[in-house]
Amino acid sequence: MMPMTQPQGAGESRIQHLEKQLAFLSKEVVRLAELVDRPMANNVYLCEEVANRVGLKRQTLYRKFKRGQIPQGTIWRYTPEGRIMVNLPALEQWLSSAPQV
Repeated sequence: MMPMTQPQGAGESRIQHLEKQLAFLSKEVVRLAELVDRPMANNVYLCEEVANRVGLKRQTLYRKFKRGQIPQGTIWRYTPEGRIMVNLPALEQWLSSAPQV
């Protein structure tokens, strides 16, 4: 992600810098909207249910989601109410392919 910084070169005005940042953020909005609009499979469950099925504590799953250790968008996402819904087959596949630490 492009950091919010001050104009870099002597020739770059504040307006040019802001235009670059706006262009970047516009592309980022489109990318994130595509993630949200991408449908998940029918095997979608609440985080609590998934934790029991995969043998992890609910808090462990939440921590992995919040830290970005498990990809958002394809494996899990927030509902409009703020709850976490998880695509169980995608999570199981990700867990089986993730390197063991």
